[in-house]
Formats: sequence, C-alpha cells, structure tokens
Amino acid sequence: MKAGQPSRGRAIALVLGCLSAAVFGADPSVALEMHGRVLFLKASINNQGPFRLILDTGATETVITPPVANRLGIRTVAVSASQRKGTVASLAVGTAAVTNLPVYVFDPPQAVSLRLDEGADYHGLLGYTFLSRFLTTLDYGLMQVSFTPLPTRSIRVRADGTDSNGVPFEVVEHLIRIPVRVNGSALLRFLFDTGSAEVVLFPPTARALGFPASPPGDASPRFAEAASVSIGTARMSRVRVVAAEIPDARVTGNFQGIIGHPFLSNFAIAINYRDRVIRLSPASRPLQ
Repeated sequence: MKAGQPSRGRAIALVLGCLSAAVFGADPSVALEMHGRVLFLKASINNQGPFRLILDTGATETVITPPVANRLGIRTVAVSASQRKGTVASLAVGTAAVTNLPVYVFDPPQAVSLRLDEGADYHGLLGYTFLSRFLTTLDYGLMQVSFTPLPTRSIRVRADGTDSNGVPFEVVEHLIRIPVRVNGSALLRFLFDTGSAEVVLFPPTARALGFPASPPGDASPRFAEAASVSIGTARMSRVRVVAAEIPDARVTGNFQGIIGHPFLSNFAIAINYRDRVIRLSPASRPLQ
C-alpha cells in the first residue's frame, strides 16, 4: 500500500527527507492475526498502544491513521489534500524498534473494507521504512513473525533463483519486484505483497498467458485458476488468480502482476532487504 495519492488502494511514494533513525533488538516471535486474507500485528507507537497494523510488503511507507496521530499528538505537514506526514519517536513490534521513524498519516481507502466486511479495525500499515531495517521472517502456518538484526555476512544466490539460499529480488520505489512463473511461463515481474488478498495478473499478462481478462477500460475482475505458480523452487499447484486492472500506471509499468495470499500463505518467508533475497520454505503447519 503505497503512500501518496491513493490508487488501487496503493499510493505513490513521496520522499520523506533525511531523518536519522535508530534500530534496536528484536523479539523472535510476534503473533499474527489474519482478517480478509490480510496479515495484522500489534505494535506500540511512542510507547502507547497496542495498535493493530497491517503487515504490508506492498506499502512503500509506514502509515498511521489520523485518529492515532491525533491521540499521540504527532505534528504533521500536508503532502496532499488527503494525506499528511510526520515522525513518530518510536515504533516497536515486540522488542524490535525503530526510533525517529517517518510516517504518513491517512486512512488507506482499500483497507476500509476490512472494517466494514471483516469487522477488523486497524490503525495503519507497517511498510518498507520499518521492514527494510530487519531480517523479516513470517510463517503463515504458525501465524508468527520475527524482526531480527540483519546477518553480518551477505547472502549470495544464483540469479535464476534455483539456489536453496533464496530468490533474488529488486527494489522498485520501495516495492519488492520478484521473478514469478505462472503455468511454466518465462519469468514475470511481480510485486511481492503480503498485503494483497489475491494473486493478480494485470490484463496484458493475463491475456498473454491465455487467461480471461476484461477489455481495456473495463475494471471488472476475472477469476481463474493457474495450474502452477512458482518463485524459484517454491511451487504451488491450482492457485486462484484474478485478472484485474489497477489505476496506477507506475505500478503497472513496473510490474506484471501481484503475488499475494493464495500463494504466500503456504510458506514460511524470510525477507532480507539489504541483500535483496527472499527465502521461501514450507509453512510449519498447514494454514487453517
């Protein structure tokens, strides 16, 4: 969920400026919740809370809602008609903490449905500006996440993603772009998004792969089933996919689709932003 002008429920990243931040130690196991196929965790902000945040690798920034900013007395400046930005003194998940963390202040429109449809209140998004400072490991089977210091030794993997150490990725505007195969296709560039409830194929990609897709100008989604989806050696059969148009040309220009819950929920995932490597292994137990 990108911060900036809202689109597809994602917004466009804006530069926050050069604010220094400090990172402290980590708790090895923090509980996750799931509502509407979206992951939530509890965090403290400025030593208050807990606040429920969406764990979102598709968020270019960390976001808090206006009521939270008002409660904490966060000083903000306007960046658009609907969004403001400020800095929190600290944000902690377990004992993993970042100080002087820039945040955006708005209510992500795509997350409102979680309140209405799932009854899941939320207070913001935990995005790139926090996640990239740690080795982020989440296990959908155990419904746990950990944020630990990055290993001192850098990880090197094969460019084709067949190395057991992990799959290399790129960072594009604070978003993870990872190579994905659908039905044994050539490598496709997908957004790796723990905040997405679906595996999404943008219409040009869907049509090229032989999936039904709406014509240009028609935003109606088309659901189908992929025989297989794989990232490196991690592979799943019979994965639900949706062909859907999104209004953000900068996302569709950099990505061919989105890899979300129907695939990711089968794995334990370790994300190393420094070395730009993701490791996927079977989840500790099947997700109920």
